[in-house]
Amino acid sequence: MSQPKPADMPDSAVMADFLDVTSFTGPAGIAVLDNAGCLLSQNDRLLTLLGVKKPVDDTLETLACNLDAASDAKLQTALVSPNAAVFDIQNTQGLTLQLQLGNLRADRRLLTALDVSQDKTDRLKIELDSLTNLGNRQALDRTLSLLESDRAAVKASQSLGEKAAGDAIVLLIDLDRFKRVNDTLGHAVGDVLLKMVASRLRRVVRDTDHLIRLGGDEFLLIQPQGTTSEQPEKVGSRIVELLNRPFLIEGNQVNIGARIGVATFDDEVEDGETLLKNATLALQESKSSALNRICFFEPRMAQEAHEQRELEIELRRALALQQFRLVYQPQVELGTGRLMGFEALLRWEHPVRGSISPMSFVPIAEETGEIQRIGAWVMLEACRQACHWPDDLTVAVNVSPLQFDDGKLADVVQDALTRSGLASARLEVEVTEGLLFHNPEAALNQLTVLRQMGVDIAMDDFGTGYSSLSHLSRFPFTKIKIDQAFVRGDVDEGTHAMVNTIISLGASLGMNTLAEGVETREQYDRLRDGGCDAVQGYLISRPMEASSIVPFLDDYSQQTGFSRTGT
Repeated sequence: MSQPKPADMPDSAVMADFLDVTSFTGPAGIAVLDNAGCLLSQNDRLLTLLGVKKPVDDTLETLACNLDAASDAKLQTALVSPNAAVFDIQNTQGLTLQLQLGNLRADRRLLTALDVSQDKTDRLKIELDSLTNLGNRQALDRTLSLLESDRAAVKASQSLGEKAAGDAIVLLIDLDRFKRVNDTLGHAVGDVLLKMVASRLRRVVRDTDHLIRLGGDEFLLIQPQGTTSEQPEKVGSRIVELLNRPFLIEGNQVNIGARIGVATFDDEVEDGETLLKNATLALQESKSSALNRICFFEPRMAQEAHEQRELEIELRRALALQQFRLVYQPQVELGTGRLMGFEALLRWEHPVRGSISPMSFVPIAEETGEIQRIGAWVMLEACRQACHWPDDLTVAVNVSPLQFDDGKLADVVQDALTRSGLASARLEVEVTEGLLFHNPEAALNQLTVLRQMGVDIAMDDFGTGYSSLSHLSRFPFTKIKIDQAFVRGDVDEGTHAMVNTIISLGASLGMNTLAEGVETREQYDRLRDGGCDAVQGYLISRPMEASSIVPFLDDYSQQTGFSRTGT
């Protein structure tokens, strides 16, 4: 927004002595007021800009009669505040005026007004998203700045005893399944979809609201201070309902959805940037929830985000600082009781935090890309340790779906086998069902190479996801691992039937089955009688350090009643 040149404005020091500004003929409207808001002097340009022929009395209220309600409120707020202020208002002729109110001396104030309508027109062109005609990030920066100014003005008025207005509210909206639309129907259809989304969002906004496209499939609805007559839950619910309705584009029915993070510009929020961060944290909370499509920011989210950032920084250092280690859980053949091998399990021993669960740090490693380096270390370390065991024992290593992304997993495995000297037939790679949906073609190609190398491949946690018979038959799995949720605790007849179905399915496809989480002899016997091939769990042993494996092998028959070479 343009500012007046020094030559366009009267010198405030001069005006402090000469308070009559009626003869000033520059582009700015000028008025001198006392601290009560009474007019002492004004020029004709100010009357013209405000659309008033001449003042009826000596108060500024008369001059404000041709302003809209919102502009009048801004002016009155500025007048009751002792602080300087700069703000835009609208007159009834459609002009946008920039008003500046400052102090000349202890008992005199100076009001200036400039017509910035053309500036605003040019600015609005720059601030429009070219695809949706909503506001863009430049509009966001200006709007957040206005929110900060409005809040400062309201705080000043509150100090003078006025009633507080409602806090400003932002709703950050993210579309579900938009990437799938781009991938399957093309970016042209995706662009049309974004335009239609913008059109639907306009149905829920008011004249005082700001609707902005942040980029991609994210939108932001801002409700300024004192305008939030409707509860944000209701506004958010209307948005979710509107975007859940099918879209028809070029003969294709497109179904998406939305997640929303809501944040309030209350006294605890420092500035507009923090407000937006809070909405982002609330949106992330919504995305992690299976049920809540609308989440409101809570202070704990910021604390958790801070802790996660700290954990991320420490995770990047953990490998170099040798804070990772592997423990191993034995796997036993049910028919004979023979010890088949061990599954390698990753642990992070932090010098201050102690032992950190993989459930806490593996998702961070996947998000940051550290999973590639960590995964390569795990593969090599497990192969090296297995070389110290008898030759008939195998080692199973878990692999994240994201380790397939760069197409180099087979190279990582081959490098580990070569450097350690472990035979490929003694290595088993475990993958989860998520791999089948994350990048199926790349996964299929790399798993096929691994099988050609002689490496076994197990599907881990089977039954917890959405894999189908077609996935099992298409991918070169050699083993199905039944998730512990179907084994541990109280299981009903339906669960038993599910386990028996998985066992039969594995047998029909030529795949072995291994059940995880076996803790009791009853579970062991039931799985053996049902035809399951192998088990692992606390009944056999808890995960152990590498240094404990050889003693465990020696004591196996005495500790468990099973023999490594069979019963």
